[in-house]
Amino acid sequence: MDLDTVFVKTRAGIDEQFDPRSRLSTAFRQFLTAIDGKRTLADLKKQFAHVSGNDLGMWASELARLRYIEPVERYEATQTSSYAYEGYVQVTGDPEFKKAAAEVSQWMRANVKAEAKTPAKELLKTSQMAVLEATGNMQAIERRGFFMQPPTAPPAAGGARRVLIVEDDNAQAALLNAIATREGHTVEVARNRAGVLEVLNRLPYPDLILLDVELPDVNGFTILEKVRAHPDMKDVRVVMVTSRTERADIAKGVLLGADGYITKPYRHATMTAAIRQALGGTSAHET
Repeated sequence: MDLDTVFVKTRAGIDEQFDPRSRLSTAFRQFLTAIDGKRTLADLKKQFAHVSGNDLGMWASELARLRYIEPVERYEATQTSSYAYEGYVQVTGDPEFKKAAAEVSQWMRANVKAEAKTPAKELLKTSQMAVLEATGNMQAIERRGFFMQPPTAPPAAGGARRVLIVEDDNAQAALLNAIATREGHTVEVARNRAGVLEVLNRLPYPDLILLDVELPDVNGFTILEKVRAHPDMKDVRVVMVTSRTERADIAKGVLLGADGYITKPYRHATMTAAIRQALGGTSAHET
């Protein structure tokens, strides 16, 4: 995909952008919203600095394939192959990609609300987009030990933030507590479903949730879905802290709106950097 290409939203793309039932991930929706018919992909790359040029090209290719966007200079109707980005074709042709997409679509059918009546082909299309995004996220995880979406809103005034650690392992919880406390933040720890509900059912809400996936009585993805469905917690940053880093696992977080992934085991410096990025780039000591 030529990064000098300028895209414009189609009617379907505009409808999808404002559809509250949209199954686009947060990142894809932000990208769709940013497309204005004036800026090239290279210009948009400055806004999406955490996404590689190749990945941004794949995102554009997928949105074009879904007919949500199209080049400003329209291709002839017969040139449908022009929408096929070679990198995307190579990725989606990978048996591991197909396996991950199939696993995610099955998981959506069984676990994600409002998907029970969705046709299987639509679930698969949605899961493919999530796995495509997850593939790019994995590259960042391999390089840095974590992936983090940049905040969509400026950080709140003041230094200390409220951090909720959801972790049932005592050693891991103590380590996360020490790191976040050293950054100057107010920390609470929940080790099970009851503990999470106790914290989230009172004000003020946490600014950041460091969320383990595997808990004794609830799945971390279920907690993530509940947080994202709550209208007053839309700005709460949720970062998955887990050893489960297969494409399908990361894609599940993508679908439900996770802001980042940190892999276990992690170094203290890696977790510190991830927490700072999640909360806007600075520690409480630096504000």
